[in-house]
Amino acid sequence: LRSHPRLVDVLFACLMALMALADLSTGGVDEGAREPDSLGVILVVVGAAALVWRRVAPVVVMAFVVAISSVFYGLDYDSFMAPVGLAALYAVVAHEKNRRVAWIALGIGCVVLFSVAGFTVLDGIDGFRRSDGLGMTLSIGATVIAGAVIHNKEEIFADTKARAERAEANRKAEAEQAVTRERLRIAREM
Repeated sequence: LRSHPRLVDVLFACLMALMALADLSTGGVDEGAREPDSLGVILVVVGAAALVWRRVAPVVVMAFVVAISSVFYGLDYDSFMAPVGLAALYAVVAHEKNRRVAWIALGIGCVVLFSVAGFTVLDGIDGFRRSDGLGMTLSIGATVIAGAVIHNKEEIFADTKARAERAEANRKAEAEQAVTRERLRIAREM
């Protein structure tokens, strides 16, 4: 699978789409909430399809998924599109090379998601659904922590690999210098 990363990305996007569609179809429809329909399915599939590019352009994918999720929430579906949104947030933390851009984009994305969700899917007939808000907060927090751990692990691995390559290059250079010195010594003796 490592030799076919695009295939892995496509399969991952399909899995996230299936999970989000399952959530959409099995969610208990609150009074006043929109019934699952073809528009909801299209929004989920389009949002999940963007995940194919999550390693290449994580910030763009997250912005697109946040926009799709905002439309989804604004249309009052009784679902969170959580698998797709969490995968996009994770991608920014784990794959964006520019850490400053990653954290700024993540902050903006989370503020937008919480704002839109707070006025739509979290605002039920009985008032603000604190348990769903807490669940959303914990899910996003766990996703961010997982992404940061993976990013740091990859940085450590890359740094270790670079050090090993430098050490090997230094060892080869020293060996070549030793051979050259020995040849010069033999040439002087002759």
